[in-house]
Amino acid sequence: MIRCVRERVRELSRKQKRFFAWVSLAGLGLRVLLVVYFPGVVDDSRLYANIAENWLRHGVYGITNSGVIVPTLSRLPGYPAFLAAIFALFGVGNFRAVLLAQALFDLATCFLIADLARRLFSWRAAQAAFVARAQAALKEHEERGGPTLADVQARMQQRATKGAERIRAAVASRARAA
Repeated sequence: MIRCVRERVRELSRKQKRFFAWVSLAGLGLRVLLVVYFPGVVDDSRLYANIAENWLRHGVYGITNSGVIVPTLSRLPGYPAFLAAIFALFGVGNFRAVLLAQALFDLATCFLIADLARRLFSWRAAQAAFVARAQAALKEHEERGGPTLADVQARMQQRATKGAERIRAAVASRARAA
């Protein structure tokens, strides 16, 4: 699959390098922003993580119930296997690493969708599909109970204001010291 994605990325980016580079960076930035400031870890995520942790640490595909690991077939093993691999590399319970890995997979799907649009329709359709998919992470995050665009903008404005206040305070203290 990785080879397929790599070939599609090369083929798409040969003709429109700047376009795909800038939109990819914007899409990656959006995803990283959502992971860092608005991580989407819900109860279901913790259930899958529990299965992955038990599988990784004890070799049992099961959930912890009152301190006892109980084998389960309540979830298919694909996602717990993915979580177990990420936990093995970055530490058990590291949801930020999981979310960043998912963000990269999500960004890779932008190229696959754009390639499909190019093959079925045109280069312009590929570009439109790429942009639509790259920015769709915010809408999907919002639908899962995450922040709206207005929430993200307000949070970023708060952080910028705090940063500006810190800079003003530092400049003022240096001016007083001098």
